[in-house]
Amino acid sequence: MIPAEREVRRLAVVAHPFDSRQRYLAVFIAYFDESFDADLFTLAGFVSSESRWRKFVREWSVALREYSISEFKMSDFEHDIGEFRGWKQRDPQGRVAFISRLAAIICSRVRLGVSVSVPISEYRRIIVPSLSPGDDLFKQHYVFCMHACLEWINSRKSVLALGREDRIACVFDEHFGVHGNAVEHFRRLKGKQPWGPLFHGISFEDSKEFLPLQAADILAYENFKEMKNRVLPENPLHAQRKLFERLAQSSRLLGAYSGAEHLMNIAGLWRSGDKAGRMGTKDA
Repeated sequence: MIPAEREVRRLAVVAHPFDSRQRYLAVFIAYFDESFDADLFTLAGFVSSESRWRKFVREWSVALREYSISEFKMSDFEHDIGEFRGWKQRDPQGRVAFISRLAAIICSRVRLGVSVSVPISEYRRIIVPSLSPGDDLFKQHYVFCMHACLEWINSRKSVLALGREDRIACVFDEHFGVHGNAVEHFRRLKGKQPWGPLFHGISFEDSKEFLPLQAADILAYENFKEMKNRVLPENPLHAQRKLFERLAQSSRLLGAYSGAEHLMNIAGLWRSGDKAGRMGTKDA
């Protein structure tokens, strides 16, 4: 068993109750491109069983090793920087073959993909002023997107064929600096939401060591691009990206956007005292 595979095994064992028939892991990463847009935020992740993630890790590790890549970062790959510098000109066919191989691994091993995007300025204008003292954690749009992603997973749990005692452990990218608030909200929703007990355990890992986060990075990037290029513009000028199309067709992908209208509906529910209503967002 390779080190990365042992890491999947370790987290699956630690984060699940002993009587789980199957151990599921949901892995999430955020994408927020400050270089050209400081307003759109996307959180995305994949869900699959421990056994599928272990196969994913074996195949992903081989692909990275064959192409001499230490860590896959979608933004670096897309912008031809870092380990991928010069690849677009030097070997464009090899570049396409590489990303196609990674996409094939994702599509064959994950069971469900979820993504939620919000406009940060609208979130701060609409949601933050509507919060009561007990909702302070929602000042962070990250927490809102995290909650909505978990709602999505619960709404599609039949896709995962979970057993009665099976639970889903959540793994988040450790680099976003939201550990405390995310853990506290996770603890609260487990006690307050009827679907809370479906989720068991939360951890934060480095994507270089925990390879499933590299797949989530692709999903977050592609959903961010889909929002910017095709969902938000009144007259989209871009064709759908081939990688996004492949993921959407093969990964039971749920993508959503919480725009101003949806955020105002949520704020209205919160002001009326309805804190149990779905935060689930409009399908993109």
